[in-house]
Amino acid sequence: AVWFRALRESALRSATGLFCARLLRDDRGISALEFAIVVPLLILLAGGVTDLGLMLRDRGELSVALNAGTRAALLLGSSATTGKVTGAMSSASGLGAPATFSATAPACYCITSGTAGSTLSASTCSTTSNPITCSDGTTPGTYMTLTATYTYTPLMPGFAYLANTTLIHTASVRLK
Repeated sequence: AVWFRALRESALRSATGLFCARLLRDDRGISALEFAIVVPLLILLAGGVTDLGLMLRDRGELSVALNAGTRAALLLGSSATTGKVTGAMSSASGLGAPATFSATAPACYCITSGTAGSTLSASTCSTTSNPITCSDGTTPGTYMTLTATYTYTPLMPGFAYLANTTLIHTASVRLK
């Protein structure tokens, strides 16, 4: 009985070895396995590129709205109000409800140029009876600051972790 058990175990070992060797040589189904590995990666790549393109399109729409507000403020000049300017921005925007537009009330500022760009600092408006000059010798101007904000909702759930989906554009307009 002992010799029979040893013979049976060696036969099972050799049969298992043959089965494993045959399985390793068999290449049926490799294409399906490669397809199952590659397709999800291609879908993620295509979805990410699509999200990026849609977000850049929305960024352009936001710029168009800000340009419309800037144009309205320039054309209205001293009669520009926050309501008129934000109305012009929202009517020019094709983004819908998630977009928000704001504008500061016209106020006097001095503009200061630096290495990081131009900044506005509050000032008192100059009059003929009370001439005021800025630190660089220029007279203060009346400015409005316009802001357009939009939060992009991505198609792919992970896109929001890879890119900032809140788009903000700001412009300062000298009215006079």
